[in-house]
Amino acid sequence: MSGDLDTWASSRGGWAEGLHPRDEVGKFSGTGGGAGSSTWRAVKTEPVPKREGKPGGGAGAQLPEGLRTRLKALGVSKLPAAHIGDVQVSDRVDDDENAHEGALLKWTDDHGNAQSSYSEEFDKQNAAAKWERVLRNRPVIEEALDDLREKAAESPAHAAALLIAETGLRPGSDDSLEATGHYGATTMESRHVTFDDEAASARIEYVGKAGKANVAEVSEPSLVAALRAHTEGKEPNDRVFDVSRAKVAAAAPEGVKLKDFRTSVATTLAEKELEGVTLRLTGNERTDARAVLRVLKDVSTTVSKRLNNTPAMARKAYIAPQVIQAWAKRNGVNPAWVE
Repeated sequence: MSGDLDTWASSRGGWAEGLHPRDEVGKFSGTGGGAGSSTWRAVKTEPVPKREGKPGGGAGAQLPEGLRTRLKALGVSKLPAAHIGDVQVSDRVDDDENAHEGALLKWTDDHGNAQSSYSEEFDKQNAAAKWERVLRNRPVIEEALDDLREKAAESPAHAAALLIAETGLRPGSDDSLEATGHYGATTMESRHVTFDDEAASARIEYVGKAGKANVAEVSEPSLVAALRAHTEGKEPNDRVFDVSRAKVAAAAPEGVKLKDFRTSVATTLAEKELEGVTLRLTGNERTDARAVLRVLKDVSTTVSKRLNNTPAMARKAYIAPQVIQAWAKRNGVNPAWVE
């Protein structure tokens, strides 16, 4: 632990293993914060006011210098906007052994969303587990679609799960809707769904996460029929699927999370896009590297349009890197160019 952090911890009342003894199995007792638990305390911040509605300082600028130094050493890249004063820090931040076991900071952003930050090592471990699960579950999801389609017209839970699996829309939640007014697949209302004249296709449009317009075009017959069934006779502000998110999650195959549907949609779409791209390398490293980046940007843009987010977010969080790595290998691309 750095000297700056020692000073900071001391000023906050400190956190030391001697004050939080481990029990006989090695876990922290009382209010300690080992891998299985964490104590949170308020950070003494110096918020930097916004200037003309824009951030007045870099993210994390309000945090004590010693804490910023420690977070940097742990590879934490996500920090609260400088004007946010109510920030909580976990005692994990002081503990080299457990710093990678969970969240280190938490706060609420301007949209009322709870935010957390983690060490670089935690993010790597979490991402590796996520991609392994998503790739393992893709065939499971594909096999489950027939069951979802069969039950969708009668069961709102299966219809909502099918919608997420087909479109990649975010599930949404009651908490998010109440806090921000932003919708998701499980909370959208009848007014958010329109059908073409023949009712052979449907268009979904609502304001989703971060206030971004979410649009999805639906043409799969079973899903279109289910949307008709679940909107028929309803008022504009009635929910399409009058069912809890927990029941929608229960309609998914065992071991598959609702958010896995979205990631599976993104990864499968990226894979299909890359199947049609064959590079002819010139041997000029700079030229070839640029060609690779153009391909990946185009694919990420296509995926982001489906997911209603940005190309950077689509590439970072939704396209399994194994798919990109496999394409690079087929085309003799330097692996470093796709990292």
